[in-house]
Formats: sequence, structure tokens, C-alpha cells
Amino acid sequence: MKVYNEEFEDYADLEDIVNQFRDDINSEVSQATNKIPLELLKKEKEYLKPIHNIDLLLSYISAQKEYKVNKESMISYNGKKYSVPTKYIGKKLNINCLDNNNINIYYNNDLIVCHPLSDKKLNYKMEHVIPMLFALPHLISKGLKISS
Repeated sequence: MKVYNEEFEDYADLEDIVNQFRDDINSEVSQATNKIPLELLKKEKEYLKPIHNIDLLLSYISAQKEYKVNKESMISYNGKKYSVPTKYIGKKLNINCLDNNNINIYYNNDLIVCHPLSDKKLNYKMEHVIPMLFALPHLISKGLKISS
């Protein structure tokens, strides 16, 4: 194996190096399995089936990261905050943002709120604001700090 310290001129050269390395490594006997990966792939392909519902598959991938709801009943996502119902304060929720226009927030795989993606720092749903105001005195007594 060679080390490629500045031994390529452009992206195409680098891509060729990576592809050659991939082909070489997948044609050698693996220390883990004691078999050649390309031969295993050929055998496994017999059992693979096409994926017809790609959205379902993507939903599993995109919902892996958990976001904890803060004391203000908000979740931080990409530097912006989005409101959720107050009953989720302190709980961990998942976010799905497949279509790049909406942020879908889930609790135990149940959709609880959908917000349009926004450049605003704070994003509230009106139905969350009034319960937040009623919860505020209780949250202040529990140590919530309010900044102006």
C-alpha cells in the first residue's frame, strides 16, 4: 500500500486512487472473516431485495439523534429553537427533516408537532404559547432563569 502525500493533481486523480484502493482491499482476504469481501458480496446479493419504500428507510436513519426538551419547552435544532407541548419538558424527542421544508418532532415514533424550517431564532406554535405561560410560574420556582 502506498501513502498518497500530494501525489495527485486534481479530484479525478484522488477519486481514481480511492477507487483503486477500494478494489484492492475488497479483493484481498479479510482478517475478520478470512474470506474475500467481493466473493461474499456476490453470495449475499442472492438474498438482497429491492427497497420499494425509500421514505420508510430514510425515516429510520434520520430519527436516530435525540434532542432533549429544555425548561422553556423548546428543542434546539441547527441553532434554532422550536416549541413543543409543555408535557414533553425534560423528555428526549427525535427529529425528522426529510423534505428540507419542515421539521417533524416525534416522541416514541409518534408525531407531536411539525414546524416549518425557519431562519428565526425562536419558533413557536400558538397552541404551545398559552400552556408555556401557565407553566412559567411553576418553572421559575423550579429554577428556570429568564433572560431578556
